[in-house]
Amino acid sequence: MSGCVGVLHRDGRPATASALDPLLAAAPHRGPDGTFLRVAGPVAMAHQRMTTTIEAACETQPLEDGPGRLLVFDGRIDEYDGVRVGDASGTSDAALVLSAWEAWGERCLSRLVGDFAFALWDPLQRSLFCARDPFGVRPFYYAASRDVFVWGSELRQVLAHPAVDRTPDEEFAAELLSLSVRSDHATLHRGVRRLPPAHALLVDRDGIRVFRHWDVDLAREIRYRRDDEYADRFREVFEEAVKCRLRSNGPIASHLSGGLDSSSIVVMAADLARRASVAPLQAGSLVFPSHPEMDETPYITDVVRAARVPWIRVEARPFDVGAWHQSAVRHDDFPEFPNAAAFVGLRRALVERGVRVALSGEAGDLGLGGSVFHYADLLRRGRFVAALRRYADVARSDGMSWRSAMFLRGGIWPILPARARRAARRFARRWHSSGVPAWISPAFARRTALNDRLRRHPAPDRLPSVARYDTLQRYRSGLDALINEAGERASAENGIEDRYPFLDRRLVEFLTALPDEQRWQRGETKYVLRRALTGLLPESVRRRKTKTDFGTLFLDAFDALDGETFFRNLELARMGWVDNAEVVALYRRMRRCVGGGWIRFSDDAWSLWAIAGMEIWARSIMEGRDGETGRAA
Repeated sequence: MSGCVGVLHRDGRPATASALDPLLAAAPHRGPDGTFLRVAGPVAMAHQRMTTTIEAACETQPLEDGPGRLLVFDGRIDEYDGVRVGDASGTSDAALVLSAWEAWGERCLSRLVGDFAFALWDPLQRSLFCARDPFGVRPFYYAASRDVFVWGSELRQVLAHPAVDRTPDEEFAAELLSLSVRSDHATLHRGVRRLPPAHALLVDRDGIRVFRHWDVDLAREIRYRRDDEYADRFREVFEEAVKCRLRSNGPIASHLSGGLDSSSIVVMAADLARRASVAPLQAGSLVFPSHPEMDETPYITDVVRAARVPWIRVEARPFDVGAWHQSAVRHDDFPEFPNAAAFVGLRRALVERGVRVALSGEAGDLGLGGSVFHYADLLRRGRFVAALRRYADVARSDGMSWRSAMFLRGGIWPILPARARRAARRFARRWHSSGVPAWISPAFARRTALNDRLRRHPAPDRLPSVARYDTLQRYRSGLDALINEAGERASAENGIEDRYPFLDRRLVEFLTALPDEQRWQRGETKYVLRRALTGLLPESVRRRKTKTDFGTLFLDAFDALDGETFFRNLELARMGWVDNAEVVALYRRMRRCVGGGWIRFSDDAWSLWAIAGMEIWARSIMEGRDGETGRAA
């Protein structure tokens, strides 16, 4: 990932290059191929270059056009005004964005497909326009005051500017502690915001305006006569999503876990290479020989043999508490979760082999997992027999529980009249006064109005499809966005650019328009993908119904933190944010679940990790304050 930083003096004062120095110094790893900057009147902007395509090697940003507009861009454009962007086209991705702006202004975003974040200064309009791709693959942080607007690719870059407020954002901290992130723009610092995915931002004389520039059309529905037609079209769209992410000026790897999503990407890329459409890639896997319940080596080796690709095998290392703590201090942010932190060794192994681009199967579950609200769509259309068949299908599936509750929630509840749903909610609130987790201090919850923010907004009435709406909401998960941003940050720090075929806009638009029968059928999720990749995926993976639970990684991390001792003495409790006794009770409950062999211990483990991550962040804040006091003395 490259880096973009900038400072705009909103009061018109001339900017200086030196204003960018602390921002650039905060994340030097983003510019291994050089840093370039421009100053134009009240704005100074810089590009930290990490070259991952042939075209990017031939450009120097910020770019300037005839009228003096300046553009700083991080990303990759896959399609421009309906035309695929190919290798060695002679035009850089940033130049395509500048050309699109000249032609269509703000409306250009609907004609650009890819992963991007950019800022464009227009001296004639005295305006700064910023945008982020539909799924937030490329990061964009900013801070705004009456006199200055600061932006950067990392939180710590924006925090490095002396005018930025570093006060902790208690409301967002409360959401993180509850592991129910609703905000799509907040950070742990009150003065810094994230530009939400699929949003743009305009700074001009009238102020600051943030608006959505892309959304899924829920009224669009794809209907074919036969399953084969769905499978054929899926394969076409999926192939393009993989192919455009293989555009690179060096070796490419793909993460291979042995699961259906990552395996599909590897076999598709290998098939493209055999057809001479793209260069061959390598597969990189993290394996867990010390944890047989998590090790997926048999599936991985089947995929490697089927795809005939080189395999980079890295054994997972023990959880490194020191490195994890240092990461929180260094980034001044919530650290990674254990299942993501484990990938440090694999990232380093890829870099040692000259890899700068790595494909990932992340987000495959979002559009292909099926929705419980499919019941409601069937019942609303009078397809009662189909709804009962769906229920029977679920009942026969391994690992499915709470079947009746799922039918009530996903079938009966959405089709009740709005008045009946409102009455039911009022009745429920009498018996359940708060949705706030027990481990969060009641005083802290009241101060941050946490109960109100955790209350889910009901789905709009008269939706074309409740299941499609539910699928779309998964792509908007605040927690997933934060986890992805933390992963991007870690990869960038190690010199890797992650690319996500399952977050291709065209593929997501196709998946959200599918009838739910193509996501779940005959006891199988991801039905259309399994059918489309018949002959490419090894049958052991294509017919696989299990999914590995990496909860054991959390247990190892808790042990490395000293287990219950860590949770008994929390800085968060002294701050009044959590109830220490309730946290310890949660930890003990999780351990009882582990001892009883109950696989659902991972639910509690995730909650405990939210507490542990916030604790480490809080300690880093305290350490920073102590250091400042010492220096002042």
